[in-house]
Amino acid sequence: MSITKTITALPAPPSRSDPTNFDSRADTFLGALPTLATEINTWAGQANSTASTVSSDKTAAQSAKTAAEAARDVAISYGSAATAAKTAIEQALDTVAGETASVVAHAADDNPHPVPDSQFAGAVAYATDLASQAARSLSLKQNLAANLTAVSALAVTDGNFIVGNGSTFVAESGATARASLGLGDSATKNVGTTAGTVAAGDTLATETDNRVLYDEELTRAVAYATDLAGQAARTLSGSVPSNVPASASAPGVAGQIRYASGYLYVCVAANTWHRVAIAAWT
Repeated sequence: MSITKTITALPAPPSRSDPTNFDSRADTFLGALPTLATEINTWAGQANSTASTVSSDKTAAQSAKTAAEAARDVAISYGSAATAAKTAIEQALDTVAGETASVVAHAADDNPHPVPDSQFAGAVAYATDLASQAARSLSLKQNLAANLTAVSALAVTDGNFIVGNGSTFVAESGATARASLGLGDSATKNVGTTAGTVAAGDTLATETDNRVLYDEELTRAVAYATDLAGQAARTLSGSVPSNVPASASAPGVAGQIRYASGYLYVCVAANTWHRVAIAAWT
């Protein structure tokens, strides 16, 4: 899900410098605040849903990568076992052939001294033991499998993923793997709040982090709307709030006015305050 909700700009606030339109503007401004609160809630819900989707996509991609790496390691280990079994069998056959040739040579020799029974029996026992070792090595060998053959034949290309395509295993690039897993293109989009971007934030590591982030944004937005409502009410009653900013860069919205003994404070831009000294009217 993407963020499609937009926040409607508030109408012009009432101003005492324009007394003719003050009442109508005040009514219009106050009437727009409930709509603003509803739109902010909708936007926050969409932002939370988008953040959850992005987190799930990331987890699925990581799981696919881990499974592919495990399959590759299994294929490599089976290949090593098969090579060891082949070497053991070849050694066993060479030894049996050598012992058999020795026994036959002694039997055919014109030497009147026959091969001792103990030596012949030892050769037979040794050949039998080697045959047993070869049999055990063969029992440990992984049977030939088309899938393992397919995996071992894949190119070891940096950034590729090993995935199943329904009939065999193939290597896919990051973009192709995302499409195969149905992850879409959220991992490649820019961060932002407009169409074609993913949810903005300092981190998208976990759903919990995102909920905290968007809850904070929602709190600030509601506080802003509440402050605007308070300004409107105070403007209607002819009073100016006295909770002055702590510094020239304190949080504020252009147009806000504060006063204290000796100074009048005006917010001229976001988080930018100016102040002017005031004195008794003489």
